[in-house]
Amino acid sequence: SAARKASVDCYSAGQGKRLRLFELHMGMIKTACVLATFALATGYTITTVAYSEQDCTGTSGNVLEVENPYYLPGSIVVCQPTGIELLDEAGVSRIADWNGCSNGVQFTCVSSLPCFARESTHTCRLLSTDATPSGAYGDCFGGRSEGVAEKVLMSALRAGDRVLSTKDEIASVIVNQHAQISVYTRMVNIKHSAGSIELTPDHVLPVDGKLSPASNVAVGSHLEGGKVESISYTTDAIINALTTSGRILVAGREGLPVVATHAPEWLAAVMLAPAG
Repeated sequence: SAARKASVDCYSAGQGKRLRLFELHMGMIKTACVLATFALATGYTITTVAYSEQDCTGTSGNVLEVENPYYLPGSIVVCQPTGIELLDEAGVSRIADWNGCSNGVQFTCVSSLPCFARESTHTCRLLSTDATPSGAYGDCFGGRSEGVAEKVLMSALRAGDRVLSTKDEIASVIVNQHAQISVYTRMVNIKHSAGSIELTPDHVLPVDGKLSPASNVAVGSHLEGGKVESISYTTDAIINALTTSGRILVAGREGLPVVATHAPEWLAAVMLAPAG
């Protein structure tokens, strides 16, 4: 028999937005409302590219950025912390982690939350009020053991901790965003000549002498700490320590650190501009 169709308004109190879901199978409505509300709260957008072949090969069209969730006739594409899901009359089914192909259309989840990778991002936390930047750097990354600083996961930082924001600068942590929750998203894994760093594509860091989002980094680019050798994409939980300087020195599990900001592209230039 023909599936029953309906229209329904889902109200997201947290976002203050009303979402109209047209022509949905009656069994999809409750799940659709939950996914739509959650998607708005977690800060993802979706990009789409149409291809000439059903397996997303051949000639491609323009990249379009659409709202999350993205409504199609009889179905919804939604980005969540676990990846992309397609909600249709058969229920919810996974397409892929962060890139999915469906009927010749490539869907990609993009996080609007500028963050670092929780499981791999390390920082240099000072243990002594008398510690100098050079002394702290030596303890964290130079092989010394003077007891003035320690290399720790960014997730271990708390408000008030003092960290290296550059090799020659100390800053205080204002707040460590997302430390108490587990939200996963797509990450750019940048391997450079001295180590590696994982962060979201819109996270800003100094590249070739100017502020640039991680998505613009290319092999051969120069970071403040190393030359880029390779780029890949991963998935990890998010973490983002905000500091009084707007910068933080970050490193992967191994190797030396590079300088990064804690801001998205639209805010970084304003935040780091000289006062006055």
